[in-house]
Amino acid sequence: MTETVHTLAHFGWTQFFAKQVIPRELPRVFRVLTTDRTLLTLGGSSTRSIPFPRAADNDATIPTVGDWILLDTELSTYLRVLERYSLFYRRSPRLVSQKQLVAANVDRLLIMTSCNHEFNESRLERYIVMANESGAEPVILLTKTDLTTSSEAYIRRAQQVACGIPIHAVNTLDKTTLQPLLPKSKTNLTYACVGSSGVGKSALINTLLGIDKQKTHAIRLEDSKGRHTTTRRSLLQIPDFGVFIDVPGIREIGVMGSKRAVRRTFPDIIKFETDCKFRNCTHGQEPECAVRKHLEHNRFDHRRLDNYRKLLEEVA
Repeated sequence: MTETVHTLAHFGWTQFFAKQVIPRELPRVFRVLTTDRTLLTLGGSSTRSIPFPRAADNDATIPTVGDWILLDTELSTYLRVLERYSLFYRRSPRLVSQKQLVAANVDRLLIMTSCNHEFNESRLERYIVMANESGAEPVILLTKTDLTTSSEAYIRRAQQVACGIPIHAVNTLDKTTLQPLLPKSKTNLTYACVGSSGVGKSALINTLLGIDKQKTHAIRLEDSKGRHTTTRRSLLQIPDFGVFIDVPGIREIGVMGSKRAVRRTFPDIIKFETDCKFRNCTHGQEPECAVRKHLEHNRFDHRRLDNYRKLLEEVA
């Protein structure tokens, strides 16, 4: 069993999951590497594919990339999904009342945005809300620093919405700029990278791997937009780093979740809410609104307050 545990560790196995199975079940534990409409590709004691379980009927039983699952004795059918410690999801672009699962059991969510036209504070805030809801630790990566002379300006803009979240300005083609991301000790962490098409997600993975495994394309110069090069979510092993989930560019960032996740994203606003005259103040036209008062003193800007209110309405 020691060899089996060692093999599973390459895919991010930890004691959190080990406590959920008995020793004789270990050879039947696999991690979901990719999903499509008909198949799950799995990694564990071997790499195999099994039919996607169509009978699954809720978020707890539908496997997604990053999940750990237990198979039957024939290693052909999944029996159950192991309990997750994080789950990253968004509102389904087709059915707004349903979740679209993106990745499970992510330790650090790398939110990537470029130092060009693609940079957008409100989009960053949406990703941070989703990270806070998921249970993963958010990290902001500013990419394309080699193509701008004003990366410091983008760092300052990111700091206005990060509120303490780590920010790293990187060149995804230069491994030396990625050193702050490399783990100091644990190498079985699971990372996922999200962002618009063309921000450098696949280039980041290729640089960490040292090979061109993921396809990349140049962005359009007139608007800095990229094309979808990653077409499906996939979990990859990166030696001396951990495991990495590459996610296709997300165009519609429909937020689902709790007001708590939104409030965690805007600590600079909520710290003034207790001084509002009304407990249910929406910071619109109510009298004696402390938040609007601090807005007038430039503690934050109108865009940020508007997005805070919009996201609260969206999750409600």
